[in-house]
Amino acid sequence: MFRNLRFQNKIWFLVSVVILCVMALKVYDLFKEREDLLDSRKSELVHLIESADSLVDMFYQKRSTLGEERAKLSAIEALQALRYENGQGYFWVNDQNARIIMHPIKPDLNGKDMSDFKDPSGIKMFAEVAKEHGQGYVTYYWEKPGEKDVVEKISYVKNFEPWGFVIGTGLYVDDIDVLFWSKMKMSLGLLLLILLIVGVLARVMSNDMSKPMGQIISVMKDAASGDFSHSLHIEKRKDEMGELAD
Repeated sequence: MFRNLRFQNKIWFLVSVVILCVMALKVYDLFKEREDLLDSRKSELVHLIESADSLVDMFYQKRSTLGEERAKLSAIEALQALRYENGQGYFWVNDQNARIIMHPIKPDLNGKDMSDFKDPSGIKMFAEVAKEHGQGYVTYYWEKPGEKDVVEKISYVKNFEPWGFVIGTGLYVDDIDVLFWSKMKMSLGLLLLILLIVGVLARVMSNDMSKPMGQIISVMKDAASGDFSHSLHIEKRKDEMGELAD
């Protein structure tokens, strides 16, 4: 395969393979970093829901003192007041039939049946995850507090069986994609710069070898045909090409 390629083409082939390998490795690293950031967000959601579940269970344990309904109401009020992520993170509660019990950001949803509600991409947000598995992740698009545009969000929901609650919370992941594409553009820009530098060096090196080699081949062909009148005009050099010219 390579023996039939001209020297210049071999140089460019090697440069292309190296650049493509470096680019592929960088893209892989960026996707791996994005995946690790998403996994970190998911783990954070699990810890948040476990804390909320413990809070609700605390009121459940006090139901004999407070009364069942008062304990439920206190648990809901406590969840409603909880915030994290600079106020953007919150908890909501729906029942196992996807009827909203409490949503702190959109109180107009309280009491509504959301079993058939879909986000702009067609995903059922309050569907069967908790009902079928007891807990799990849901990825969908939702408005950020104080903003109109919907962005990607990952939520984690979990059943609180004694009261039929489904407690949920979510974190927006649009910032991860912004960071990912910012780093991707920066990496591609640097790779293009490297490609330009390496390309210039490869061209200089290939010309440095191919041009004198072409002269030597031409003179040798003439000599092979019996014409010894031609001479080489190659400046003195200390590499293998210089030895061959001598």
